[in-house]
Amino acid sequence: MSQQTPAPERLQRKTLLYVGMSILAPATVYVILLTTGVVPWPYACSTETALQVKGLSGAEFEVTDTACDTFAKEEFVNVYVSSTKANEAAWITRLLNRKTLLFRYVPQSPDDPLPSITSSGPKKVLISIATVSSIISQSNRWGDISVDYQISHIQYP
Repeated sequence: MSQQTPAPERLQRKTLLYVGMSILAPATVYVILLTTGVVPWPYACSTETALQVKGLSGAEFEVTDTACDTFAKEEFVNVYVSSTKANEAAWITRLLNRKTLLFRYVPQSPDDPLPSITSSGPKKVLISIATVSSIISQSNRWGDISVDYQISHIQYP
């Protein structure tokens, strides 16, 4: 006659095995998807501020260049706008008046020049760029400021 493990101890072992497998299986799948590039690496994108234009029609503009190295290389350029007064005020005002995405596009090549941002009249701003691959987001107004775009060529409209 062999000695059997009491029922409560067997139940504890099974529970421990199921809990361990429920944690280990998804973690293994995530690591496989991460290494194959299907799931992006959390720190795969890098963003750098490429240009800042201050005091134009009562606003500040910031151009950032973002490059991502995940399954495929991706790059896009963002133009943000924020209030000049909000950036000089108390911390609570800065918190409530954050920068707003005005324009996002994919450059045709990494060496393409950045857009130029100029005033074209009172409360009017002109964003000029020679060529872009495609436009992801484009706003024509921010508050009481009208935004015009001068884009010579869009590869994939």
